Amino acid sequence: MTGNGSFDGVSQWGESFIKIRYTPPDAGQPASLRVVDHWTPWTDEARAGSASAQPAAKLAGESLESEEIRPVGGGMSMPIKNSRVEARLDNQGKPVLLVWPQLSAAARTDQDLGSGGLAYIAALNIVCGGGKDGLLYCLHADAMGGTTPADLLNAHANCAKLVGGAPVWATTDPGQGIDPCPQDPRNLNFLPFGDTAHIHAPPVVMFDPLLNAWTMFVWGENQQLHKWKLSANGTPRYIAESREYASPDVRGNAPGGMPGGFCAGSSNGLDPDSYLLICAVPHGDANANLVQGHIMIFDPVHLGADGFLTKLWDSDDWGWSGGQVDAKYRFFNKFMPPVIDGGEIILPNYAGGVLIIAP
Repeated sequence: MTGNGSFDGVSQWGESFIKIRYTPPDAGQPASLRVVDHWTPWTDEARAGSASAQPAAKLAGESLESEEIRPVGGGMSMPIKNSRVEARLDNQGKPVLLVWPQLSAAARTDQDLGSGGLAYIAALNIVCGGGKDGLLYCLHADAMGGTTPADLLNAHANCAKLVGGAPVWATTDPGQGIDPCPQDPRNLNFLPFGDTAHIHAPPVVMFDPLLNAWTMFVWGENQQLHKWKLSANGTPRYIAESREYASPDVRGNAPGGMPGGFCAGSSNGLDPDSYLLICAVPHGDANANLVQGHIMIFDPVHLGADGFLTKLWDSDDWGWSGGQVDAKYRFFNKFMPPVIDGGEIILPNYAGGVLIIAP
């Protein structure tokens, strides 16, 4: 998956899923890398409000010269003053408040489809991933769709190339009547309850022996951990979520915190009692500051009696925020999922060290 950039379906592949083929050197011809298939939901120029679906060749935002010297995320300033606010009901009948900030053109073109990465599920031969909109797109790996600029003039037909024919809201439910594949992609520029719901971590894929199906876990900014059931031909199906939120210390103070939870899964074969999902999650906004985080371990297979994902262990419950471990070693390391190896949890930190948790 790629992030900000131009798209023309020929040599420019911004905001796209791309399939690349490597050809080794042969008979005096050099090795090559070539895009052989792709799918694209929208362009940066369309997000900025241009009438044309095909942008001029540039990195992102208003011009290459201005954008390439900006700090990472520098275009994502989200003033909440004078925002449009809509009250809706989600698909469970619960109230949801959508805040539509007055974004600059530069902010609207910093939507980074590739900000979260993707996963390939070989048994289903599909790829799934999402970015800052919090949408999960799944594609047939052998027939991604080959989006052209002309295809983008009919957004629903372009989305029909997805597995199941549509994306799903992977990190939050924005409410009824919000089209996940709108003709005008600026209609995606909202914040649920004023907070972002970006995906910044690769999804975790695990085979669930109780569901007898492949499942995927996604944890967006300021949101809960979500579990989805995957299939080769249908849209992902929502299964459950955690009670815990990312960045709870700043959630509700628009636009909330960054960058959501980062997880890794482990199991002993298909023994359902051995499954673990281990996540590193910030308390505050790890984009603006060095913040403390915590490690939580979930049971990814057995849901609680209340239907939520079951939390088995939390480093906060062991006094880590109370000084038992030197504070500098608890700094949340943005964009880094844990590594699970030999019964140990291994996680780098901003002190230049590695935290190792072992039985």
